[in-house]
Amino acid sequence: MRRVVFALALAGCYDVDALSHDFDAGTTPAGDGGALDLAAVGGWSPVPTGTRAALRGVWAAAPGEAFIVGGGSTVLHAHGDALSIDAMAPGYNLRSIAGVGAPVAGGDSGALLERQSDGWHDVGLGDATWFALWSGASGDFWAAGSGASILHMTPAGAKGVDTSDTKVTGALYGIAGRGSEVWAAGEGGALIHVANDVAMAGVSGTSATLRAAFADANRIVLVGDGGLVLSSSDGTSFTPVPSGTTVDLFAVFGTADGLWAAGDGGTIVRIDTRGGTVERAGGAALRALGGTGAGDLWAAGDDGALFHRHM
Repeated sequence: MRRVVFALALAGCYDVDALSHDFDAGTTPAGDGGALDLAAVGGWSPVPTGTRAALRGVWAAAPGEAFIVGGGSTVLHAHGDALSIDAMAPGYNLRSIAGVGAPVAGGDSGALLERQSDGWHDVGLGDATWFALWSGASGDFWAAGSGASILHMTPAGAKGVDTSDTKVTGALYGIAGRGSEVWAAGEGGALIHVANDVAMAGVSGTSATLRAAFADANRIVLVGDGGLVLSSSDGTSFTPVPSGTTVDLFAVFGTADGLWAAGDGGTIVRIDTRGGTVERAGGAALRALGGTGAGDLWAAGDDGALFHRHM
């Protein structure tokens, strides 16, 4: 039986002036979002970040406001196209962020940090690398990560989901849900469906690695290597959707207005019932998407790259 061991450790709030800005080892400040030389395409405009940190997660708090997380305890707080540093203790390699009302960020070595009124607090649950987070309600979070680990946090506490019966052992890179159900996807096309905290093996229909997941009332979407996009209305049977690209896709996000995926080579595609259309390409790989609508989307990735779609 796979277990997650919990240990609670609260970290204090850190002053922005005390941060060393030691993002990823060996990096230097970019000051250009890693891609200012690229023309805005499809409404996507580069946002200067001042870092070459690998940015891995985006969470939109409100229209025009977002939190972007990455290596070296990097947390950027965006208001429009103005960025500030959100103070966090050094030493965290952050890979994901999600929330309703207030966010939680996840990363290496079991790092899970909750943003409270006085700063970020590490709840230090387990030792997995948390590649993906999803939240459907305030205080209710799901995390997916290394070793087929899945964690469910609620206001009443947190517990690991036993995934041993699914026979999945590899990393889970994406998680998304609706209601009491979530789907986690990862290495070799692995798919786990969790309903009422009980994990079952799903069938994705592919052996390609799946890198991200998105779900709403109408669809569950998985994206992955080679431009792969899979869609399902019920999470049981998935159908390939033409993406318009063959690059590896690392992120997917949808709104009532459309669906977007992002990946290698700075590629962003918009996907509808007819397939995918490339909205921009060029530059560093993009590994995270988030937003509040078609006119307010964020894409973040390697070398501090950050783009805002505001139309």
